[in-house]
Amino acid sequence: MLMSVLGGMSESERQHVQARVRAAMDTQVINEGRHQGGRAPYGYVVVDGGPHPNPRKAAEGFRLRLLAVDEFAADVVRRIFAAYLDGWGDRAIANELNRLGIPCPSAHKPAQNRHRFADGWQGSTVRSIVENPRYTGYAFFGRWTRQEMLLDPEDVAAGNVVRFRRAAPERVVRSRKPAHPEIISVEDFTRAQLLRRSKAAGGLRTARKTERSARAVKHQYLFRGLIRCVACGRKMEGSPRKHGMYYRCPARTLAPGSPGLGESPADDLPAGRAAAGCCERLDRGTVRSEERGSDCEATGGGAACGQVRE
Repeated sequence: MLMSVLGGMSESERQHVQARVRAAMDTQVINEGRHQGGRAPYGYVVVDGGPHPNPRKAAEGFRLRLLAVDEFAADVVRRIFAAYLDGWGDRAIANELNRLGIPCPSAHKPAQNRHRFADGWQGSTVRSIVENPRYTGYAFFGRWTRQEMLLDPEDVAAGNVVRFRRAAPERVVRSRKPAHPEIISVEDFTRAQLLRRSKAAGGLRTARKTERSARAVKHQYLFRGLIRCVACGRKMEGSPRKHGMYYRCPARTLAPGSPGLGESPADDLPAGRAAAGCCERLDRGTVRSEERGSDCEATGGGAACGQVRE
């Protein structure tokens, strides 16, 4: 009984401290446009801004951190926004960047992206850049919120896992004035967001169809988002055939020589089969189904991909 009361009091105090710290950080962003740490967005680098404005922290050796433009990456960001405003979709832009041999963000800065494969541009990478308002030069804070979830609700002792989810719009704060050099103008960024919302009109249940590529989707994909490649873990995509619907790994969109291709002899594959190496390793495996709790038998053949038929 006593331990339960003490535990509840400790948790309450922890939440109060968390709220006070968050309120202070929000104020610093709104009034000063201060960079609150973390990895710099693609297109920026963190530079030394002089002594910390807090005298006590300055006495302890802390320095102020500011965002400066990385010219090479900033040019890529401008190219992405220009292509998007011209009607290109996320994946179409990613494929073009891979074709041109432009390093993806994790390959451009491997030191701050050790947890990523650096295996080329993906549609999700392009989407995160197009949706990032910090390219307008204003400081934003609180776009993502941290949530702690129990691993097993029936067994509290099993511990919890941390998940980051997109925060509600009213929780996001913005600086009153520009805090760092802009890469994209506010007008172009606003046009991109309006274009993105117009593509989402109609209440699509899954990822926006027109964001996937330059062509419209004409088929139903029953397993969309449910099965992953056993070799690389990516979500498999539908491939309509005359005798049915097959699913294959999207590794063919990776940049040539990407680590995600594994031991695939991509140089020896005919055109159209290049960058499909990780799929070929499915010949003897299965494909995981995350939400259905079952395995689908994977068969090789066809376009040199391990495939699953509906």
